[in-house]
Amino acid sequence: MDRAPLVLVTRPERPGRLLAARLRDAGSGSGVSALWWPAFDLVPLPEDPALQAALARLAGFNLAVFVSPAAARACARALRAPWPASTAIAAVGAGTRQAVLACIPEAGRARIVAPSDDAAAGGGSEALLSALRQADLAPARVLVVRAQRGRELLADALAQAGALVEQVAAYRRTVHRPDSCAWAALRAIRDLGRPIVPFLSSSEGVDALREQLAAGMPPLPWNEIRAALCLHPRIAGALAARGVADAIVCDADAASILDGLRRAPETRSGTLAS
Repeated sequence: MDRAPLVLVTRPERPGRLLAARLRDAGSGSGVSALWWPAFDLVPLPEDPALQAALARLAGFNLAVFVSPAAARACARALRAPWPASTAIAAVGAGTRQAVLACIPEAGRARIVAPSDDAAAGGGSEALLSALRQADLAPARVLVVRAQRGRELLADALAQAGALVEQVAAYRRTVHRPDSCAWAALRAIRDLGRPIVPFLSSSEGVDALREQLAAGMPPLPWNEIRAALCLHPRIAGALAARGVADAIVCDADAASILDGLRRAPETRSGTLAS
């Protein structure tokens, strides 16, 4: 049990906090612990004319795509009228769908498409595209509400399918700066010689985590990260490019993460054996 790993949960905001808590509960019997260590803070943009202009034309879009709960909340703050029932809504997962319904006035009047929890865990953009195909949606005009920087997969795939796609930024991601309590918890585990295994939900999170660890006092060397868990093969590729070859793809739930730890050579031990 002394060598049981610490999982760094890098998913931002409430989904990351909940996942870390559930992983602590599920891993308590095997000694596995978890620390919420968000890669990013999601910061709303100041009132932006481009976002305001796009939202003023909502009724002219057949579909609006929200890439995260943060996108839904930022849209809700900028909206000046109820959501038009004629504009369908696409959400990358259940959390985003819940944020849309909770934050955006009259969103429940519109058709909402989102992948199942199981599908979304394997890769949000890809799962949403599959859900849109299954829903037989072929929108002519699409608005994508997103971060300032991010993947182009959704917009590119929708454009290739014949849609006229407009993207608008509603928030930005900044690398999170862990506080002294988080650093103390991380160093305490490291000093015990236990493996530190990050769980990453985006490719961009790989370099964000490297930046965080390098900024520590003292820094935590990246080469001490010998194994990682991630949501998608593209993230495993980003990890491999940064020298972490032992990257296990798993879903974003406690049971899948514990199973991933059992499959990772760096963390496989008697305390994690089935």
